[in-house]
Amino acid sequence: MLKQLLLLILFTGLLAFIIPYGTQRLREDRAEPASSLQSAPREAALSVEESPAEDLLIKVSFQGEDLVKTVSLEAFLPGVVAAEMPLSYETAALEAQAVAARSYIVSRWNSGLHQNGADLCTDSSHCLAWREADPQSDAAAFAAVEATRGQVLTYGETVAQTVFHALSGKRTESAAELWGEEIPYLCSLPSAGDSEQEGFETTEVFSLEEYWQAVSSLSPDQSAAPLVVLRRTSGGSVLSCTVGGAETTGVVLRSLLGLRSARFWLSYEGDTLCFTVQGYGHGVGMSQAGAQSMALGGFGYSDILLTYYPGCRLCRMVF
Repeated sequence: MLKQLLLLILFTGLLAFIIPYGTQRLREDRAEPASSLQSAPREAALSVEESPAEDLLIKVSFQGEDLVKTVSLEAFLPGVVAAEMPLSYETAALEAQAVAARSYIVSRWNSGLHQNGADLCTDSSHCLAWREADPQSDAAAFAAVEATRGQVLTYGETVAQTVFHALSGKRTESAAELWGEEIPYLCSLPSAGDSEQEGFETTEVFSLEEYWQAVSSLSPDQSAAPLVVLRRTSGGSVLSCTVGGAETTGVVLRSLLGLRSARFWLSYEGDTLCFTVQGYGHGVGMSQAGAQSMALGGFGYSDILLTYYPGCRLCRMVF
């Protein structure tokens, strides 16, 4: 259903979209080299009023509030960039983040995933992190959004679901393996430079009592092995395992133990359990640390995006 809605938005006239909000179409962005920024398959028709809107309006459920607010996409984005990526990162990394966040939001437009009618929420565990951004102290976030205004990634005839994470474990994860959803551009691929980043590898230590208490919701048999890894993804994350004989997933165990990722290994020191963890986040899509590493290497934001989302095209939405 989501893909059908997005197909309607981008490639059959945007009529359900532009009647409320004005003219919106995709066209080639001629400010970038043709090799890195491509046009959409075709342009959409103008609205009957032929009066362009200032921006795309989205419905956001702000964490801690009981109401849904309608806000401007481009005005909302600096707060996402500021919350999701360190503003000390290179310009190209921040611009890649702005495009990835914009594409992700548009891909969820009118998706019906929120019962309260919101397109997205500011709960980072569900949608995107956000904070109030200041034009002066957070100038880098505003600049990244403005420099990429309206740009989104598309795959085929849909806006790409450009998920991202903080730091991969040398390779990104495949959405098909991790989430059971085949998305060609969310595949496992090398993420250069991640292993050199601060915080790439961390260690969490638990006593046996602390461990069994943390995993008690799984109803484990404490006479069985605390952990047996059954299967890993191609990116190295634990896909399935048993905890005290109870089968579960690496994602669930990561959450119960508060680990930075599901790419972990267990070792024992007497009665102490030591978890060595690599990376930070779910591992699917763009690695933010990898984007920074590429930016430091002289790559532009389009290079970063097309590396982490292979097969996608960079297009511009015009309001």
